[in-house]
Amino acid sequence: MQSVTHFIFGVVIQKYVESLSLPFWIQVLLIIFLGILSHIILDSIAVITYHPAEPQDTFFWKAYHILILIASIAFIIIFIKYWLGMLASSIPDIIDWYILRPIYWKITGKRDYSFSFFHKKIIDLTRNHLFFWLPDLTEKDWAAANELIIIVIGLIWMFSL
Repeated sequence: MQSVTHFIFGVVIQKYVESLSLPFWIQVLLIIFLGILSHIILDSIAVITYHPAEPQDTFFWKAYHILILIASIAFIIIFIKYWLGMLASSIPDIIDWYILRPIYWKITGKRDYSFSFFHKKIIDLTRNHLFFWLPDLTEKDWAAANELIIIVIGLIWMFSL
């Protein structure tokens, strides 16, 4: 899933948890736990969305990722109040993309995009046990519409809280 999708569900989680009558420290822990869990679930169903394993040199891939980047930045700015939920929902990608992969790339001397601790150890395991029945559409341009549907559902849920 793309960052904006994770951010939306992070906001949903934070808005919901903050509506509960719980001590602040429990709310923080719950937001972090549920944010990470939401990331695992969303990435487990990401096979139904446009998400090629390697960067592509196509107009669609480049335009899609520019739009995702713009949407993600705009979402952060607009909903900065929910920064903890957005951060929590991104923790697996932060660890994978900004800590573990650069270390792996430096050690091996090659930029292997297939290396991922969270995907290989947690997300793939979850997908294989719970979502094995989903088709792999990651190379299909039109599967970007599936993520858009998930985004719309998340936004409806977010604004209903």
